Amino acid sequence: MDTDRLVHWLLGSLELDTTIFHVGQYCGRWRASTAGRSLASFHLVLHGECWLHLEDGTEPIHLGPRDGVFLLRDLPHFLSPSPDRGAALS
Repeated sequence: MDTDRLVHWLLGSLELDTTIFHVGQYCGRWRASTAGRSLASFHLVLHGECWLHLEDGTEPIHLGPRDGVFLLRDLPHFLSPSPDRGAALS
């Protein structure tokens, strides 16, 4: 559990001023993003799975329960239920 200790230390040492934009559950075709607000952002997956798509051309990243993504600057991105970028609603 060294990874858990590292994560707790990292998160405990950050001073975050945050706002929650949305907590929700999705089904079917969907697309969600916090990009374009000129702020850092984070996404936490509590249940189910999704894919993180970055606009820089990297391969989509699979996320599941207990996964989190911290974007320390405003990056064009979105989450969707599919690794296929085109399958998500625009």
